[in-house]
Parts: sequence; structure tokens; C-alpha cells
Amino acid sequence: MMGKKDIAEWGVGLIALLFGLASLSIGSLSSIPIIAISALFLPPARRFCHRITTIEISRGIRSFNAVALLLIWLLIASYEGDRLIRSAQEERGQDLERTETKNREYLTQNEDLIIRNAERLIKDGYFDAALIQTNKFADFGNEKINKIRNEAQSEIKAQKAEKTTSRLLEELKKLPVSAYQENLSRYQALLHYHPDNAKYKNKVAFYKEKVKHQQRLENADILVKDWKCRTEYGYTRTTGIIKNVSGRRLENVQVVSVYKTLEGAFVESSSSMIEYNPLMPGQSSPFRAIGARNPIIGSCEVSFKTIDGRRLDYIED
Repeated sequence: MMGKKDIAEWGVGLIALLFGLASLSIGSLSSIPIIAISALFLPPARRFCHRITTIEISRGIRSFNAVALLLIWLLIASYEGDRLIRSAQEERGQDLERTETKNREYLTQNEDLIIRNAERLIKDGYFDAALIQTNKFADFGNEKINKIRNEAQSEIKAQKAEKTTSRLLEELKKLPVSAYQENLSRYQALLHYHPDNAKYKNKVAFYKEKVKHQQRLENADILVKDWKCRTEYGYTRTTGIIKNVSGRRLENVQVVSVYKTLEGAFVESSSSMIEYNPLMPGQSSPFRAIGARNPIIGSCEVSFKTIDGRRLDYIED
């Protein structure tokens, strides 16, 4: 009864033999080392060699020889593959050269007919057909044919622009203004086809700003709304409303108001806890910071932090 190793040798040997015979049928030299590998593993072949040479080859030596033969097969197969690629490239080059010679001769003999046919195709609106016909003669320096070819390309480009524009405008009708990225991509495509269109330029600028604002909002902790600085009753007051957009609970939030001169020089600052604590996700809260009145104050800025000093990122609505 055959053991697992014997079955594996039969399997490897038969696979190698079939592969080698297939390679031999197409005249490949790589079939030789593969057939030799099959002879190392197939028991009938080993017994035949043993009767002739009286040499018994161990499994280890057979495996080593099989690896060596496999490397030889790889080298031969790589060489034959490169040769086939070079041969195919040379054949293609010869085909292109024959085609070019044939087209040049045809142009010389039938120039007027080619031009008349191409012009008729342009007149009838068959721009793709006109382009295909003139492409064959594009490299021969014929000015009339190249002019027709350029006209066909321009008309095809214009048709594509018109078709794409109609599709994009239909898509935009179905999009809400709040779909900033989707609107932006379509207006950018429209601007590609109509680079001088003022409406599309304005729309691209508008939606770029909206997308930028949306990205900043996604990374912010706080959205600041309706804030202002004013002087009253001898004090400088900073008031407004913030909204928690962080998606998490914010505790002990402080507003910090920095007062500056019109030139941007620091004058003073004040801070205060916002009205609601904690500030839950999605919740809004009023805030107020009060500083002493100073006649040189010309502007103010706000920022937010927790009571332990952690800065909170914010964006203005």
C-alpha cells in the first residue's frame, strides 16, 4: 500500500510530466527541465534508471535536483518570454510602418477625395467619423486635413461640454444647498467647461468656503453665535451664545475676552464661566465677560477654555 509520500511523488511527477509535455508541444525548451523533474519523482522512471545505472537516489537528493531543475526552467522560461515580447514588438513596429506607408501612398493618390469626404462628414454633423478618417493622415503634414481634424475635435469637445453641462445642471436642481461638497464638485466641473462663466466662479467660491467651514466645524468643540463687544455703564462687555458641537459633555467652560487697541496692542483681558454647566452635546448657552472701561480699547477677541486651562477649539457661525 502506498504511503502519503509515495502518493505525493506520483502527484508531483504526473503534474510535471503533463506540464512538460504541454510545453514540448509548442516547441519550448523549458519543457526539458520540467520533464526531467517528472522523471525524478515518478516511480516507473526511477525504477528504469535504477536498472540501467544500479544507482538509488534518495528523496533528499531528488528534491535538491528538482529545485535546481526548477531554477533552470525559470531561466529558460524568462529568456523565451523576453524573446517572444521582443518579437511581438518588432512585428507590431513593422505592421505600423506598413500601415503608415500604405496610408501615405493612399493620401498621395486620393488627397482631394479624402478632403471632400471629410468635409461632407463635418457638414452633416458626423464629427466622430470625420476625426477617425483624418486621424490616419494626421502625421503627414497636410494642412487641409489637419484643419478638418482640428474642427472635428473642437465640435466633439463642444458637444461633450453641452451634454455634460445639461446633466450637471439637472443634478444641481435636485441637490439641497446644504449638500456643500456635492454642489462644489458639480460647479467645479461646470467651471472646467465654462472657465469664463461668472456665476460658476461665484458658486465655486461660495461652496469652497462652505466646505471649509463644515470641515472646521467637524473638528471644533464650540460654535460661537451672535457675539459682540460693547461699552456701557462704565464697563466693556463681551456677550454672545455658544453651542456644544463636540459630541461630548463639556464641563466648567470659561469665556476669555481679550481687549486690544485699534493697532492690535493688548490692553487687558477678562474671563467668566458660561451660564450653563455642564454644557451637553448640542446644547447652547449664553456667555458674558466684563472688563473695566478703557478709552484706548478699539477691538476685542474671544476664546474658550475649561477651568483647568484646556483650550477649546471654536468656530464662528
